[in-house]
Amino acid sequence: MVAPMRRWVAVVPFVLLAGLLFAARRADVNGEMTRAAQALLVELDAKQIERLELPFGDRYRRDWHFVPRERRGLPLAELGPEARGRLRKLLATALSERGLRRVDGIVELEGVLRDLESTPTNLALGRDPERYTITLFGKPSEKEPWAWRYEGHHLSLSFTSVGPDRVAVTPFFFGASPARVAKGPSTGKRVLGEEEDAARAIVRSFDEEQRKEVSPAEFAVPSDVVLGPQRGASFQKPSGLPATSMSEPQRIAVASLVELYASNLQPELATSALARARDEGVETLHFLWVGGLEEGEPHYWRVQGKSFAIELDNTQDGANHVHTLWRDFKNDFGEDDLARHYAEEHEDGR
Repeated sequence: MVAPMRRWVAVVPFVLLAGLLFAARRADVNGEMTRAAQALLVELDAKQIERLELPFGDRYRRDWHFVPRERRGLPLAELGPEARGRLRKLLATALSERGLRRVDGIVELEGVLRDLESTPTNLALGRDPERYTITLFGKPSEKEPWAWRYEGHHLSLSFTSVGPDRVAVTPFFFGASPARVAKGPSTGKRVLGEEEDAARAIVRSFDEEQRKEVSPAEFAVPSDVVLGPQRGASFQKPSGLPATSMSEPQRIAVASLVELYASNLQPELATSALARARDEGVETLHFLWVGGLEEGEPHYWRVQGKSFAIELDNTQDGANHVHTLWRDFKNDFGEDDLARHYAEEHEDGR
């Protein structure tokens, strides 16, 4: 297993580089994120700050969703040019350039949906690229826990900062509708196409016996991601084909799929988020695929390790509507980090 484990960190070069520098730069991630949030606050008036900031212990911190709905916090529509620039810098402390492009593409698709769903007499007002909302939980601090969420239709990004060297990054949700734009200026655009294609290529590499295990007969294509807001981050057991039943190139490809998703994060955060999965070993991964193999056929895939799952569902609107989700079984919303933080505080007598 030596070669696959080397590949586990080498597939995405900038993630490998971040791994080498991580010990030296780790504290800067929290510091940059905190300073960016504080800079955003400077651009807001007292009433806006009152709406933006909620207590860290507020139940809404765990009340996440990716559907169009009313949200607490400040929507883009209520931010001026300077505040929008500060928000962009906050997002850039958590997301890579690739991740930022994904966010931009998802927001752009709201405008596409508005055009597709509007009629000459009825404008689809619910499809609004200005409704994406930023919310802070607690006071931005490099020492004390705080969190923030950027959320709207097909987007839910939660980041929990726990002291100088711990930032939790899940739940992490991206969606895209249409999955492939069929008409208009963006014709052919696939915001999440790379994730779909990479998983499809893995399935096509399996032989007949492997396909029986990767697509169990008892599994039907689910109508949505399984670990959505309606349930916690857990599965009773892994499903699909275990990495131990794959060839070395296939194991590498599955590990690459995990890193592809993690590469939406800043390198330091990606390295940190994948550290436990690497420690557990690529041989602990399972890959599940249910549904058709051609674009336009309903399908669902999931990569699952001991401590996490990444899933993608494309079944709605004629299999032209993608939902993807990353959950951490122990550290969603920073739960594991928070437990350690409070235990260390108790031990230190603070």
